[in-house]
Amino acid sequence: EPGFFFAEREPGTGSAHDPDAWGWADACHCLTVAGHRWCDIRDYTLAQVRLFLAAATREENQRQRMNLILMRAAQADKEGFDKIWKMLTGK
Repeated sequence: EPGFFFAEREPGTGSAHDPDAWGWADACHCLTVAGHRWCDIRDYTLAQVRLFLAAATREENQRQRMNLILMRAAQADKEGFDKIWKMLTGK
């Protein structure tokens, strides 16, 4: 039954129990994946957490852009692949 374990809420208001809400666990996971240690994260200020999360997000976005380029290169003909290879390596 809806609301049995968690109180019902108005749509769009957010909740700690909303599976799509970004929470502390997600922030810690993101930072540890980026190389931060749990014992360090616990001592970060909120401003530091926000800055480090923004940096980790930018790095992940860059990694995803590179993955997209590589997936496209895998589908390219030899000429297209050579062009992408030259762009990446400068050779």
